[in-house]
Amino acid sequence: MKKILWVAGIVMLVVSTVFAAGISKGDLASLRGTWEGNAYIDSTTSQLKLEILNDAEPIQGKVTISNINRSWAGNWGWTGEHYTAESDNGVITNKGTIMFTGKSGQVFEITSMGKDKKGKLVLQGWFFGQRGKVDWKATKK
Repeated sequence: MKKILWVAGIVMLVVSTVFAAGISKGDLASLRGTWEGNAYIDSTTSQLKLEILNDAEPIQGKVTISNINRSWAGNWGWTGEHYTAESDNGVITNKGTIMFTGKSGQVFEITSMGKDKKGKLVLQGWFFGQRGKVDWKATKK
């Protein structure tokens, strides 16, 4: 039993150090491009498209959430088929994340970067617009 706990502790330590390193300026070239995935809230899923438009600070980004669940979209004041936020002021934070402030007051952040089981680069983050917060996960298109 002690061996299992020891091995589990080592695995958790290794995994935490992979994500603890965070995102650096050296990662920006590989982040540039279009990322697609899902946005999650209240046990519903919508489509997410994240565009990283350059590879230097300030980082330009655009996020679009589509196929929005009408019940929660209405509660947040979101209208239309999709909701979009754009930013031209993204910065790498001292925590190794990328923070964007949208032109209309929205905020979105890339909180972690890793690889899935197939070795594909995966980004995770969150988005806040008007009154609603959405968590998301995306892979490069």
